Amino acid sequence: MTGATVWGCGSSDQPSESAPVDPLVRMVRFVEPDINWTARQLNVFLDELPDAGLLSLKQGLGLLEGTASTADLAGTPEDQRHIKKQLLWVSSNIFKYPVSDIEGIPYHDLVKWVASKTSVDQEIVKSRTTYPLERAINEQAFAMLWDSLDESRRKELLATIDTAGRIQDHAGVAALGGSAALGVLSATTYFSGFAFYTTMSTVISTIAGWAGVTLPFAAYTGASSIAAFLSGPVGWALLALGGAVGAAMLGRANWSKTMAFIIQLHSLKAASRHLAGLE
Repeated sequence: MTGATVWGCGSSDQPSESAPVDPLVRMVRFVEPDINWTARQLNVFLDELPDAGLLSLKQGLGLLEGTASTADLAGTPEDQRHIKKQLLWVSSNIFKYPVSDIEGIPYHDLVKWVASKTSVDQEIVKSRTTYPLERAINEQAFAMLWDSLDESRRKELLATIDTAGRIQDHAGVAALGGSAALGVLSATTYFSGFAFYTTMSTVISTIAGWAGVTLPFAAYTGASSIAAFLSGPVGWALLALGGAVGAAMLGRANWSKTMAFIIQLHSLKAASRHLAGLE
């Protein structure tokens, strides 16, 4: 597998007592899912990320190709600066960017902005903390990808996802729009809890194959491969499938590129919590 890194993930979700602690597991104390992330939480998380995490965020922002490796990093402090500078650039307009501070990025406000752009329910936008709101953005990314497909492709996608035959009436689900389909599919084991992320790996890989886009990862389903997918360039893959999420006008803040970063960052958080036995 190219472009993805397994951080000590074995056949179990929990590292054994004799095994070294996975660097991504150590990150769990910085996830803080029950608060609204400020610039402080973002900065601390970036400060503590291992190289593989920094690589995936740079890929999610389009700073490095999906096939890049940690050898292509510039060095931790410089990589962190590149990430924050690019995040500020894609999330600002040409007038706001020159007077903004890369150390003071209002992360939760960015998440709320992208959530609104992706049609997350406004009650959720107003009431949820950063982590569950990021999850809602991930779900809306699925809805947008779904809406980019015709019914025939949707049925093919469902057949690829539903290898165990747990989804009733593929044709009926395929006739639904993205939000409605997500509502139906959320009741299945494929879209509940942490399984949602591995299902998304299948969705992205399948759609990319139809679009002729070569991604540096395949679809993963086994527990030992979860960290491999989530530490891979999920955001980069969505950028590669940019036609499904729209484009920004020159000089304006680019919500779709900001979304790719948020999805990548959330994937790292979710993987950390899962590997720590919290999801």
